[in-house]
Amino acid sequence: MACAQYNLFMLEDGDVQTHYVGILGNVVMELGNMMNFESFSKHLGLMMHVGVGGAAMWQPERFSEDVTSRMFNQADEIITFNAGLAPYVKINENWAINLEYGFNYNIEQSRPFDMGEVNEEPALSARFMTFSIGASYHFGEQSSKPFLLF
Repeated sequence: MACAQYNLFMLEDGDVQTHYVGILGNVVMELGNMMNFESFSKHLGLMMHVGVGGAAMWQPERFSEDVTSRMFNQADEIITFNAGLAPYVKINENWAINLEYGFNYNIEQSRPFDMGEVNEEPALSARFMTFSIGASYHFGEQSSKPFLLF
């Protein structure tokens, strides 16, 4: 599964925001089937995902007016790994409401999340967690398991 993510980091002083965008490829496993959730509920499920991708992090305020690319000029390009759990409740055969708890681990991140000084040491490692609520829609007729959109 391919997924895209956008995160906005609000720093402690609240004045500066760091933007983070990533594109990842994930493998999704239906843990609800493996753990036989259908034996006690037809509406509950659990998925797990793991993946790898790339990301960029930037602060718009860091750019001068003559920069042609405000998004990726002076941005920090990152290799990111992620994993997460997503419990869901099926509303009907096509729709489900899901929660997602994810963990992102970055390598090749050269700046901290406040976009401070560049770390000259090899590959600063950073991590953060996400929590999201969403909806998913199942395409197809073979089974009623949702395809997660997050």
